[in-house]
Amino acid sequence: MKIDTAFLGSLDVPFEDGLYGSYSAVPGNRKISFDLYIEEEIASEEIAPTIANFVDNIPFMYARAKAAILANADLERVSFFAECQLEGLDEDALLSVFPVKSVQAITRDMFLAALEPRAIRIGFNSQGKLDCVFDFSLDEEISDELLVICFDEQFEITNITQES
Repeated sequence: MKIDTAFLGSLDVPFEDGLYGSYSAVPGNRKISFDLYIEEEIASEEIAPTIANFVDNIPFMYARAKAAILANADLERVSFFAECQLEGLDEDALLSVFPVKSVQAITRDMFLAALEPRAIRIGFNSQGKLDCVFDFSLDEEISDELLVICFDEQFEITNITQES
């Protein structure tokens, strides 16, 4: 099935297989690269407009997610995610990402601001509702830990959690 989007153009999404593709885009003034997953067996005539709406609103959701990460830096799971990463990641790897001379100079807010979406998934959640999930992380070669931001069909954040 072809799903036409303004943001990424025409997407070929086979019903049985879904879609997996790598994309680069510039929402706002920042270039991001991410993998887009559209789950298998959801690309129907009925759901295609919602999928297209999610895709077209990736820039809006990206901005909301980035703002939510920074605004919720004191939220236990966000703070814990940053602290664990700063304590557990290789020092040289961290210094390759941040323009500082020592790991101790990397603040929690600096770390959280550096997170970017590595994957965006559109599919059904555990309640059977369609959602769009952003997986934020540092470069995947540095860390496989994710700060996950979930959006509903109205582009409201429904959950912020940590996954590995």
